Amino acid sequence: MALLVALAHESNDIIRDVAQSDDLGVIDKKLAPETIRSQLGDLQTEADRRVEARILDVLRAQYPFVRIIAEEETETQQTAAAGDVSTAPPPTVDGEVEQMPWNGNTPVESSRVVVYVDPLDGTNEFASGNFELCTTLLGVCVDGKPMGGVIGQAFFNLRRDEDGKAHRDDLAATPGRVVYGGPGVGVHGLEEESRSSASTSPQLIVGLNRGVRDERIEPAMEKLKSSLPSDQSIRISRGSASGWHCLQLMEQKHDVYLHLRAGTKKWDTAPGEAILDAMGGRLTNVAGERYQYDGNHHKNISGVVASLCNETHATALSAIEGVVAQYVRDTDDPSVRKV
Repeated sequence: MALLVALAHESNDIIRDVAQSDDLGVIDKKLAPETIRSQLGDLQTEADRRVEARILDVLRAQYPFVRIIAEEETETQQTAAAGDVSTAPPPTVDGEVEQMPWNGNTPVESSRVVVYVDPLDGTNEFASGNFELCTTLLGVCVDGKPMGGVIGQAFFNLRRDEDGKAHRDDLAATPGRVVYGGPGVGVHGLEEESRSSASTSPQLIVGLNRGVRDERIEPAMEKLKSSLPSDQSIRISRGSASGWHCLQLMEQKHDVYLHLRAGTKKWDTAPGEAILDAMGGRLTNVAGERYQYDGNHHKNISGVVASLCNETHATALSAIEGVVAQYVRDTDDPSVRKV
């Protein structure tokens, strides 16, 4: 875990470097490599490639027998070219992080471990210039359960001008942060002043994906609104980045994150689930079931419901049950954890 935290700091530097360049190197993974699309697609950038190459190069050298599931390598069936990172030494780890009781300080055979790597969560947001929403996600799972999560956010508190633009000097000067944690070690890297009190707001703040066209959203919001006290309304906050949504929950800026359909992958949710668990929160599918992170089924085909507050999580599940019941009942999801 200490090595993953150090790699997340390096990833922040790489992402900031690419963001300041004149060419983000955008391609669409579903089309020809040279194709660049202006509309939302399954995009990949130079930041995705460089970050993943660095992380895989270091992890496979240090832990050759651990199974690693990386987004770009998995979806394109190609290992990102390491370039000059292959000759760089591994980063120096923080001794304090290394000494934390990860997994209860219990030794684990490598065959029981899966590491998930999302080099740049929110790639479409990155390509659109919404840099604050982009994160590097790293999750360590033991026996199918997330035990450690790392979220690197390269652009934290990014300054923009009155027109909403972020200039190159601001991109270079913006400090990044790395939030990490897991059951038994708590959460680290969150600043107290960055936390708000969404749970005490007269509004229930719901995080939704920006680009998802889902006919279940409107009736789900109506059901959720009807379950709230008469003086409480719903405010929707959109962003196409699971890591960012989890950070908003951790900072109590959002109350619940809903993704009512297939779309996210295990590398999107494993790190956030580990940290939310450490904070007393919960991340499940839309039926309230935990996912199994064993490296065998990558898609979260039964959606996602997450909240820092278990009561809010239960309220959301109850409210959307009628909207999604048929959808879940008709879905045979092999990645749901059997308990």
